[in-house]
Amino acid sequence: MNPCTASRADGTPCKARALPDRSMCWAHDPELQARAQAARKAGGQNGSNAARAARYLPRELRGLASKLIDAIDEVHTGELDHKRLTAMAAGASAVVKLYEVGELTIEVQELRNRVERGSQWRA
Repeated sequence: MNPCTASRADGTPCKARALPDRSMCWAHDPELQARAQAARKAGGQNGSNAARAARYLPRELRGLASKLIDAIDEVHTGELDHKRLTAMAAGASAVVKLYEVGELTIEVQELRNRVERGSQWRA
């Protein structure tokens, strides 16, 4: 088998083997890109643990989680530098912490309101 003729995101040659009777690997072959993307999205993801876990994420964070999962796949195929994924993960972590702080702030305020309402009934 011949090596893939495509270049990775960093400009270096792809090290994967080309598909039979093709000049590129499965990750770089333009004819397979749409099918590969659809297969990744449909291929058991809806029933996966990750899909079930995503249902518990706030709607605002679901797109972020999806981007991180795609980025992990891109690092695996050599399309994305691992340093960019590390930066993305750090940014995502900061966003999640902001959401957690916001949720905790709301919960504390609700508890304070309940305590204040409870003390009004006792008086």
